[in-house]
Amino acid sequence: MTLYKEQGNATEQAWSLGQIARIHWIRGEHEQAWKLLQEFSSTVDDDTAHYWSLQQIGDGVVDIAKRNGRAAGFAAGSQLLKELNQQKAWFDPERGLRVLMLDFLEMKLETELIRDLCTEAVEILGPQVSTVTESISLTLEYLENGCSQDWLQRLDPDMATTVETLASEAGINVSMGSLDSIDSYSPT
Repeated sequence: MTLYKEQGNATEQAWSLGQIARIHWIRGEHEQAWKLLQEFSSTVDDDTAHYWSLQQIGDGVVDIAKRNGRAAGFAAGSQLLKELNQQKAWFDPERGLRVLMLDFLEMKLETELIRDLCTEAVEILGPQVSTVTESISLTLEYLENGCSQDWLQRLDPDMATTVETLASEAGINVSMGSLDSIDSYSPT
């Protein structure tokens, strides 16, 4: 289990440990997954790396959704949000949610599932995350509208900048001018 510690910098360690946690989480060993992330957070002084390890568990939600369908993906995502809410000593729920939602966009999780999880996040984590969920929902609309600058101009300038930044951070090529069918993604 300590093999991840042999990796180079904190980011590489976070990814390696996160992959181990991801496997535990997919197998239903949630307590073990969180224990690994807590251990990492208490021994490595790199806040970004902590959230990078959390993102790997988010990949587990995507794995479940792609293997077992939308309902299973929603159940897994909802469970992850509930567990994130219990990890406030280790992870800020708002920042954790943003990291997870960006990961879901990047991993091309079905857009309706992302929307459903945004709604669920407000129910589980509270209204303080509504800014994150609103910006993710608007980012999905922006992508569905072909990354149209005309559509983007309808938003408040600060929100328009946020939406464009989120799309870019999720690895979506906004200059292409289309979503390139995020819902049709299939793993190779």
